[in-house]
Amino acid sequence: MAGNSLSGGTGYVAGLVARLGAGHMLRTGGRHWHQKIAHLAWVLAVLCLTMGTLAAEARAVEVVVITNREAPVDPLTKVQLRNIYLGEITFWGNTRLTPVTYQHETPLQISFFQQVVGISANAFKTYWIKRIFREGGIPPQRVNSVDEAIRLVGDTPGAVGYVPVGAAADHPKVREVLRIPDN
Repeated sequence: MAGNSLSGGTGYVAGLVARLGAGHMLRTGGRHWHQKIAHLAWVLAVLCLTMGTLAAEARAVEVVVITNREAPVDPLTKVQLRNIYLGEITFWGNTRLTPVTYQHETPLQISFFQQVVGISANAFKTYWIKRIFREGGIPPQRVNSVDEAIRLVGDTPGAVGYVPVGAAADHPKVREVLRIPDN
């Protein structure tokens, strides 16, 4: 029956709660009331796990923007940084800029894109796919880890990246140019 399917979404849960709350402990739709409670518990457990995962991912991370120590981009504003990551600013003086981001979506990347670029990580990927086909351009260099980002920024004149606060504090080839507090 469609009304008893777990894929029925919130309608199933609301109907189940209403039937249980009204004292209906009769056999309904081929299931006993205790089976309905077990299904309700399962649905609530899945919802709680999903919400907990989303909340953990949504937590803002305090980010610091780093550049190659030799890059002439000090200081940077959020607007300039946004334009660098969107490919609107590609040179600083005679130095070609190389923005650095992460291959996989992480709380660090989510926080950076929300607070600086003003779009989600997925919207950013979509933006660059469209931009490459329409106008061309060079998208940000992608790395797999914070250590790789620090190493790439340190080895590349004009590189700009972002890492958690404190991650690059003692690195001899990079410098922190903008701290973005978590919101």
